[in-house]
Amino acid sequence: MSEVPAWKHIDISRANGVTEARLHTNGASLIWTAFASDEIEHFFHWVAGDEETKVVILTGSGDDFCAELDAASFGSRSWRQVWASEQRLLSAVMDLNTIVISALNGPVMIHSDIPVLADIVLACPEAAFGDPYHFKRNVVPGDGVQLVWGTLLGSSRANYFFLTNQRLSAEDAKQVGAVHEIHPRDELLTRARELARTLAEKPAATLTYSKAALRLRDRRDFREDLSHSLALQGLALNALGYSKPE
Repeated sequence: MSEVPAWKHIDISRANGVTEARLHTNGASLIWTAFASDEIEHFFHWVAGDEETKVVILTGSGDDFCAELDAASFGSRSWRQVWASEQRLLSAVMDLNTIVISALNGPVMIHSDIPVLADIVLACPEAAFGDPYHFKRNVVPGDGVQLVWGTLLGSSRANYFFLTNQRLSAEDAKQVGAVHEIHPRDELLTRARELARTLAEKPAATLTYSKAALRLRDRRDFREDLSHSLALQGLALNALGYSKPE
């Protein structure tokens, strides 16, 4: 079995072709920081090259999946660095040819595009989805979150979602197809593991090529739009006096 890197924000367990990744900050709910973002990107790159992993379960810790942002942690980065790192992160998730199951243990308010990009999305009733850190705070939603929710909601409903700071409940998200099953929090991982075990019984080639086939159109559209939309986000930040517009 290949060695698992030592990540500060990701606890890993592995068995029978299933890799379970639990995101956290000091054992509690994940706080989104520049360093956490880098680690999550590295995790997806690592799992893409790990031939022993056939299915990934992505979950969180505590009462939230990720509901808090540490904006100050990005303060030392130029916009050029942010522009590049955001593309690497979302591309690593979108291009992954390993089946992913999200088990959302609570609200997802930061980069909610990542868990809903999973092939199967499970959520507890307390889960919710929103984007309070972009338009509400005069930041253009251009880091890929708008592309993913635009696909899930349709352009008109996505516009409303971002411009009014709408919060979708787990049931709301299930109605639009962003969530596939809702289970009590204490039963969530049991269901995720059940699904993962069943999927992991399939040949690796079947899983890999099925994932690639199912993602063909999304990947094409995503690659064309992500760099441009991030550039628009940076343009607005520069206009508002972002101190490192390089």
